[in-house]
Amino acid sequence: MTVTKRPARLARVAAAGIGVALLLGTPLFLVWRSSSRAATPLAAFYGCVSVVLVTITAGQHSDGLTRVALLALVLAPAAATHLSLVFPRERQLIRDVPAFMGVPYATSALLVP
Repeated sequence: MTVTKRPARLARVAAAGIGVALLLGTPLFLVWRSSSRAATPLAAFYGCVSVVLVTITAGQHSDGLTRVALLALVLAPAAATHLSLVFPRERQLIRDVPAFMGVPYATSALLVP
C-alpha cells in the first residue's frame, strides 16, 4: 500500500512546487524590478496563497505545514489590506501617517494565539 501512495504523494509535491513557482514568479519579479509600493504587499499576499496551496496539495497530513498554512491565512487579510492602502494609488492616510501600514499586521498578530 505504501508503494502506491508514495508516487502519488511525490506527484502532488511536484505539482505544488510548480504551482508555487508560478504563483510567486510574478510578485517576486515585481519586487525585484519595480519601485512600486504595491509590489511588497502583493508578494506577501501571493506568498500566503502559495503556502495554502502547498498545504492543500501535498501537506494535508503534516502538522507543521498545517500550522504554517493557518499563519498564512491569518496574514493574508493583512497583506490584502496593505495592498488596498497603496494600490491603485497611495492613500492620503498613508502619506500623512506612514506607520499606519503596520496596523493591519499588528491586528492580525492578535489572531495568532
